[in-house]
Amino acid sequence: MRRIRRLPGSTWPIFVGIVALGAACTRAPTRDPLLLGLQPAAMEEDSDPNFQLPPISSMAEYAVVLVPAGETLAVRDQAGTSGNVVAELSSDQRPIRATGVTSQLGSSVWVEIELPGGGRGWMRAWNLTEARTAEQICSDPRVASTLDNFLQAGEAGDPAALRRSVSPWRGLAIRLDAEGGEVRFLPESLGTLFSPETPIDWLARPEAGAEGAGSFPQDIVAPLAAAVRAVPPICGELPAGETTTPPEWPAEFANLNFVAFHSPADPTGSEYVWDTWAVGFDYAGGAPYVAVIVHYQGEI
Repeated sequence: MRRIRRLPGSTWPIFVGIVALGAACTRAPTRDPLLLGLQPAAMEEDSDPNFQLPPISSMAEYAVVLVPAGETLAVRDQAGTSGNVVAELSSDQRPIRATGVTSQLGSSVWVEIELPGGGRGWMRAWNLTEARTAEQICSDPRVASTLDNFLQAGEAGDPAALRRSVSPWRGLAIRLDAEGGEVRFLPESLGTLFSPETPIDWLARPEAGAEGAGSFPQDIVAPLAAAVRAVPPICGELPAGETTTPPEWPAEFANLNFVAFHSPADPTGSEYVWDTWAVGFDYAGGAPYVAVIVHYQGEI
Protein backbone atom coordinates (compact mmCIF):
# COMPACT_ATOMS: atom_id res chain seq x y z
CA MET A 1 0.00 0.00 0.00
CA ARG A 2 1.43 3.38 -0.93
CA ARG A 3 1.78 5.98 1.79
CA ILE A 4 -0.42 9.06 1.49
CA ARG A 5 1.56 12.12 0.57
CA ARG A 6 -0.07 15.50 0.48
CA LEU A 7 1.76 17.66 -1.99
CA PRO A 8 3.21 20.92 -0.66
CA GLY A 9 0.90 23.85 -1.29
CA SER A 10 3.71 25.70 -3.07
CA THR A 11 3.88 22.92 -5.62
CA TRP A 12 0.34 23.51 -6.90
CA PRO A 13 -0.25 27.30 -7.06
CA ILE A 14 -1.10 27.04 -10.73
CA PHE A 15 -4.43 25.41 -9.87
CA VAL A 16 -5.74 28.38 -7.92
CA GLY A 17 -8.58 30.02 -9.80
CA ILE A 18 -9.08 27.33 -12.45
CA VAL A 19 -12.59 27.68 -13.87
CA ALA A 20 -14.05 24.78 -15.80
CA LEU A 21 -16.27 25.58 -18.77
CA GLY A 22 -18.61 23.58 -19.53
CA ALA A 23 -15.03 6.39 -31.37
CA ALA A 24 -13.12 5.02 -28.55
CA CYS A 25 -12.67 1.33 -27.65
CA THR A 26 -12.92 -0.88 -24.61
CA ARG A 27 -9.82 -1.73 -22.69
CA ALA A 28 -7.62 -4.13 -24.64
CA PRO A 29 -4.01 -3.74 -23.48
CA THR A 30 -2.75 -6.78 -25.34
CA ARG A 31 -3.85 -5.49 -28.75
CA ASP A 32 -1.67 -3.39 -30.98
CA PRO A 33 -2.21 0.09 -29.51
CA LEU A 34 -2.27 1.81 -32.85
CA LEU A 35 -5.42 -0.11 -33.77
CA LEU A 36 -7.31 1.41 -30.85
CA GLY A 37 -9.46 4.49 -31.30
CA LEU A 38 -8.11 5.42 -34.72
CA GLN A 39 -10.35 7.74 -36.67
CA PRO A 40 -8.75 8.85 -39.97
CA ALA A 41 -10.62 12.13 -40.23
CA ALA A 42 -9.50 13.14 -36.76
CA MET A 43 -5.93 12.09 -37.51
CA GLU A 44 -5.77 14.39 -40.53
CA GLU A 45 -7.33 17.31 -38.66
CA ASP A 46 -5.11 16.96 -35.58
CA SER A 47 -1.87 15.98 -37.28
CA ASP A 48 1.14 18.13 -36.46
CA PRO A 49 3.96 17.96 -39.04
CA ASN A 50 6.44 19.01 -36.35
CA PHE A 51 5.32 16.39 -33.80
CA GLN A 52 7.99 13.86 -32.90
CA LEU A 53 7.85 11.04 -30.39
CA PRO A 54 10.32 11.40 -27.52
CA PRO A 55 13.42 9.25 -28.11
CA ILE A 56 13.99 5.97 -26.29
CA SER A 57 17.21 6.58 -24.40
CA SER A 58 19.86 4.13 -23.27
CA MET A 59 20.51 6.50 -20.34
CA ALA A 60 17.00 6.23 -18.82
CA GLU A 61 15.37 3.53 -16.72
CA TYR A 62 12.07 2.12 -17.97
CA ALA A 63 9.21 0.04 -16.60
CA VAL A 64 6.49 -2.21 -17.99
CA VAL A 65 3.02 -0.73 -18.38
CA LEU A 66 -0.37 -1.87 -19.73
CA VAL A 67 0.04 -5.54 -18.89
CA PRO A 68 -2.79 -6.92 -16.70
CA ALA A 69 -1.88 -8.28 -13.28
CA GLY A 70 -0.91 -11.94 -13.39
CA GLU A 71 0.02 -11.80 -17.06
CA THR A 72 3.47 -11.43 -18.59
CA LEU A 73 4.91 -9.53 -21.51
CA ALA A 74 6.76 -11.49 -24.17
CA VAL A 75 10.17 -10.22 -25.24
CA ARG A 76 11.25 -11.47 -28.67
CA ASP A 77 14.53 -12.08 -30.45
CA GLN A 78 13.61 -9.61 -33.19
CA ALA A 79 11.20 -6.75 -33.67
CA GLY A 80 7.68 -7.92 -34.50
CA THR A 81 5.29 -10.56 -33.24
CA SER A 82 6.84 -13.19 -35.52
CA GLY A 83 10.02 -13.22 -33.44
CA ASN A 84 10.74 -16.04 -31.00
CA VAL A 85 10.03 -15.36 -27.33
CA VAL A 86 13.29 -15.10 -25.41
CA ALA A 87 12.01 -13.74 -22.07
CA GLU A 88 8.85 -12.89 -20.13
CA LEU A 89 8.51 -9.68 -18.13
CA SER A 90 6.11 -9.30 -15.21
CA SER A 91 3.30 -6.73 -15.35
CA ASP A 92 5.15 -4.47 -12.89
CA GLN A 93 8.73 -5.19 -14.03
CA ARG A 94 11.32 -2.47 -13.41
CA PRO A 95 13.93 -1.29 -13.99
CA ILE A 96 14.42 -2.00 -17.68
CA ARG A 97 17.29 -0.69 -19.75
CA ALA A 98 16.90 0.12 -23.44
CA THR A 99 19.81 0.04 -25.88
CA GLY A 100 18.49 3.09 -27.73
CA VAL A 101 17.81 1.04 -30.88
CA THR A 102 14.23 1.10 -32.20
CA SER A 103 12.44 -0.33 -35.21
CA GLN A 104 9.30 0.97 -36.92
CA LEU A 105 7.05 -1.84 -38.14
CA GLY A 106 3.99 -0.38 -39.81
CA SER A 107 2.43 1.85 -37.18
CA SER A 108 4.12 0.12 -34.23
CA VAL A 109 7.47 1.05 -32.67
CA TRP A 110 9.62 -1.76 -31.26
CA VAL A 111 12.42 -1.19 -28.76
CA GLU A 112 15.53 -3.25 -28.13
CA ILE A 113 16.14 -3.83 -24.40
CA GLU A 114 18.70 -5.49 -22.20
CA LEU A 115 17.28 -8.66 -20.67
CA PRO A 116 17.40 -9.07 -16.88
CA GLY A 117 19.26 -12.38 -17.25
CA GLY A 118 21.65 -11.13 -19.92
CA GLY A 119 21.37 -10.71 -23.66
CA ARG A 120 18.95 -8.52 -25.58
CA GLY A 121 15.41 -8.68 -26.89
CA TRP A 122 12.62 -6.64 -28.43
CA MET A 123 9.33 -5.30 -27.04
CA ARG A 124 6.80 -2.72 -28.13
CA ALA A 125 7.24 0.88 -27.04
CA TRP A 126 3.53 0.79 -26.14
CA ASN A 127 4.42 -1.29 -23.06
CA LEU A 128 7.38 0.82 -21.94
CA THR A 129 7.30 3.91 -19.73
CA GLU A 130 10.09 5.86 -18.07
CA ALA A 131 10.35 4.64 -14.48
CA ARG A 132 9.63 7.10 -11.69
CA THR A 133 9.05 6.65 -7.96
CA ALA A 134 6.14 8.17 -6.05
CA GLU A 135 8.63 10.48 -4.34
CA GLN A 136 9.88 11.77 -7.69
CA ILE A 137 6.44 12.61 -9.01
CA CYS A 138 5.43 14.20 -5.69
CA SER A 139 8.36 16.60 -5.89
CA ASP A 140 8.13 17.39 -9.61
CA PRO A 141 6.49 20.83 -10.11
CA ARG A 142 5.92 20.04 -13.79
CA VAL A 143 3.18 17.60 -12.80
CA ALA A 144 1.01 20.51 -11.65
CA SER A 145 1.67 22.60 -14.73
CA THR A 146 1.02 19.62 -17.03
CA LEU A 147 -2.39 19.00 -15.46
CA ASP A 148 -3.18 22.70 -15.61
CA ASN A 149 -2.29 22.79 -19.31
CA PHE A 150 -4.43 19.71 -19.87
CA LEU A 151 -7.47 21.29 -18.21
CA GLN A 152 -7.01 24.57 -20.03
CA ALA A 153 -6.83 22.75 -23.36
CA GLY A 154 -9.96 20.80 -22.44
CA GLU A 155 -11.82 23.97 -21.55
CA ALA A 156 -10.73 25.65 -24.78
CA GLY A 157 -11.58 22.64 -26.95
CA ASP A 158 -8.07 22.70 -28.40
CA PRO A 159 -6.93 19.19 -29.50
CA ALA A 160 -3.46 20.42 -30.50
CA ALA A 161 -2.84 21.89 -27.03
CA LEU A 162 -4.33 18.80 -25.43
CA ARG A 163 -1.95 16.61 -27.39
CA ARG A 164 1.02 18.49 -25.96
CA SER A 165 -0.03 17.51 -22.43
CA VAL A 166 -1.14 13.92 -23.15
CA SER A 167 1.09 10.84 -23.26
CA PRO A 168 2.75 10.87 -26.71
CA TRP A 169 3.11 7.08 -26.75
CA ARG A 170 -0.23 5.94 -25.36
CA GLY A 171 -2.61 8.89 -25.58
CA LEU A 172 -5.33 9.23 -22.96
CA ALA A 173 -7.22 6.46 -21.12
CA ILE A 174 -10.40 7.42 -19.23
CA ARG A 175 -12.53 5.46 -16.77
CA LEU A 176 -15.45 7.65 -15.78
CA ASP A 177 -16.61 4.66 -13.73
CA ALA A 178 -13.66 2.95 -12.03
CA GLU A 179 -15.50 -0.37 -11.99
CA GLY A 180 -16.82 -0.01 -15.54
CA GLY A 181 -15.07 0.08 -18.88
CA GLU A 182 -12.22 2.17 -20.24
CA VAL A 183 -12.12 4.36 -23.33
CA ARG A 184 -8.83 5.34 -24.91
CA PHE A 185 -7.92 8.07 -27.34
CA LEU A 186 -4.61 7.92 -29.17
CA PRO A 187 -2.74 11.20 -29.65
CA GLU A 188 -3.88 11.33 -33.28
CA SER A 189 -7.52 10.94 -32.27
CA LEU A 190 -7.90 13.59 -29.57
CA GLY A 191 -10.09 15.69 -31.85
CA THR A 192 -12.94 13.22 -31.26
CA LEU A 193 -13.05 14.38 -27.64
CA PHE A 194 -14.50 17.68 -28.80
CA SER A 195 -16.84 16.48 -31.52
CA PRO A 196 -20.46 17.42 -30.68
CA GLU A 197 -21.64 15.06 -33.42
CA THR A 198 -20.06 12.06 -31.66
CA PRO A 199 -21.25 11.59 -28.07
CA ILE A 200 -18.85 9.40 -26.09
CA ASP A 201 -20.02 6.17 -24.49
CA TRP A 202 -17.98 6.08 -21.29
CA LEU A 203 -18.86 2.42 -20.68
CA ALA A 204 -20.07 3.24 -17.17
CA ARG A 205 -22.44 0.95 -15.29
CA PRO A 206 -26.03 2.09 -14.70
CA GLU A 207 -25.57 1.69 -10.95
CA ALA A 208 -22.77 4.28 -11.16
CA GLY A 209 -25.28 6.89 -12.29
CA ALA A 210 -24.43 6.68 -16.00
CA GLU A 211 -26.91 8.41 -18.29
CA GLY A 212 -25.75 7.13 -21.65
CA ALA A 213 -23.24 8.86 -23.87
CA GLY A 214 -21.79 12.21 -22.87
CA SER A 215 -19.00 14.63 -23.62
CA PHE A 216 -15.40 15.13 -22.57
CA PRO A 217 -15.78 18.81 -21.52
CA GLN A 218 -18.87 18.20 -19.37
CA ASP A 219 -18.21 14.73 -17.97
CA ILE A 220 -14.43 14.88 -17.45
CA VAL A 221 -12.94 18.37 -17.69
CA ALA A 222 -15.56 20.27 -15.68
CA PRO A 223 -15.77 17.93 -12.64
CA LEU A 224 -12.02 17.25 -12.60
CA ALA A 225 -11.21 20.98 -12.70
CA ALA A 226 -13.76 21.59 -9.94
CA ALA A 227 -12.10 18.94 -7.78
CA VAL A 228 -8.64 20.34 -8.47
CA ARG A 229 -9.88 23.79 -7.46
CA ALA A 230 -11.66 22.64 -4.31
CA VAL A 231 -9.46 20.05 -2.60
CA PRO A 232 -5.73 19.51 -2.00
CA PRO A 233 -3.89 16.93 -4.12
CA ILE A 234 -2.80 13.66 -2.56
CA CYS A 235 0.10 11.84 -4.16
CA GLY A 236 0.17 8.08 -4.64
CA GLU A 237 -2.88 7.07 -2.58
CA LEU A 238 -6.63 6.83 -3.17
CA PRO A 239 -8.63 8.35 -0.30
CA ALA A 240 -12.25 7.22 -0.05
CA GLY A 241 -15.41 7.56 2.01
CA GLU A 242 -17.86 4.81 2.90
CA THR A 243 -18.06 2.13 0.22
CA THR A 244 -18.38 -1.61 -0.24
CA THR A 245 -15.74 -1.49 -2.99
CA PRO A 246 -12.49 0.16 -1.80
CA PRO A 247 -10.80 2.03 -4.66
CA GLU A 248 -7.80 0.46 -6.33
CA TRP A 249 -5.45 1.90 -8.91
CA PRO A 250 -5.70 -0.26 -12.09
CA ALA A 251 -3.07 -3.00 -11.97
CA GLU A 252 -1.97 -2.46 -15.58
CA PHE A 253 -0.97 1.10 -14.61
CA ALA A 254 1.05 0.01 -11.56
CA ASN A 255 4.18 1.71 -12.92
CA LEU A 256 2.37 5.00 -13.61
CA ASN A 257 2.29 7.20 -10.51
CA PHE A 258 -0.80 9.27 -9.84
CA VAL A 259 -2.24 12.24 -7.97
CA ALA A 260 -5.73 12.07 -6.44
CA PHE A 261 -8.33 14.72 -5.57
CA HIS A 262 -10.89 13.55 -3.01
CA SER A 263 -14.22 15.27 -2.31
CA PRO A 264 -15.67 13.82 0.92
CA ALA A 265 -19.35 13.23 1.54
CA ASP A 266 -21.47 16.09 2.83
CA PRO A 267 -21.87 15.47 6.58
CA THR A 268 -25.57 16.34 6.27
CA GLY A 269 -26.18 13.79 3.50
CA SER A 270 -25.39 10.19 2.65
CA GLU A 271 -21.94 9.03 3.69
CA TYR A 272 -21.70 7.14 0.40
CA VAL A 273 -21.91 10.30 -1.73
CA TRP A 274 -18.23 11.10 -2.22
CA ASP A 275 -15.90 10.97 -5.18
CA THR A 276 -12.21 10.84 -5.99
CA TRP A 277 -10.51 11.75 -9.25
CA ALA A 278 -7.10 10.19 -9.91
CA VAL A 279 -4.77 11.33 -12.67
CA GLY A 280 -1.88 9.07 -13.73
CA PHE A 281 1.24 10.47 -15.36
CA ASP A 282 3.42 8.90 -18.02
CA TYR A 283 7.01 10.11 -18.36
CA ALA A 284 8.54 10.36 -21.83
CA GLY A 285 11.69 12.20 -22.80
CA GLY A 286 12.10 13.11 -19.13
CA ALA A 287 8.80 15.03 -18.95
CA PRO A 288 5.43 14.12 -17.36
CA TYR A 289 2.26 13.74 -19.42
CA VAL A 290 -1.34 13.01 -18.47
CA ALA A 291 -2.02 9.39 -19.40
CA VAL A 292 -4.89 8.06 -17.25
CA ILE A 293 -7.97 9.53 -15.59
CA VAL A 294 -10.03 7.38 -13.23
CA HIS A 295 -13.15 8.46 -11.33
CA TYR A 296 -14.10 6.67 -8.11
CA GLN A 297 -17.28 7.11 -6.10
CA GLY A 298 -19.07 5.56 -3.16
CA GLU A 299 -21.04 2.34 -3.64
CA ILE A 300 -23.59 0.75 -1.35
